[in-house]
Amino acid sequence: MNTVPMMLTDENDVAHVIELLARRFPRSFSVAEKDRRPLKVGVYYELLEAFGDSVGEFALSAALGSYCNSIGYLKRCRQGRVRIGLGGEPAGAVSAAEAKFARKARDRIKDAKRIRRS
Repeated sequence: MNTVPMMLTDENDVAHVIELLARRFPRSFSVAEKDRRPLKVGVYYELLEAFGDSVGEFALSAALGSYCNSIGYLKRCRQGRVRIGLGGEPAGAVSAAEAKFARKARDRIKDAKRIRRS
């Protein structure tokens, strides 16, 4: 079957790819931010291989970026937390540097939201 790669045109498309990830890899991905867990480092390349040409590189990159930069995901990136692979299996742990980066990213997002409200 020859399929056309998904091309993103707006944020609804990012949500669509995240839904696709959650359906195809339910042990690793969740649409609900409160259920998101740290993913294995390098999971993007495994996803590219798994989807082949059915999801474009940009679409996948944008969706994964949105997923991993959500408050729910960043809250769970604490030092020592287990990272998970595509099958939900343990695949390393969040390092101190990664936890610090996640905390700073979370703070920047919260600050930006606070500024927009004022």
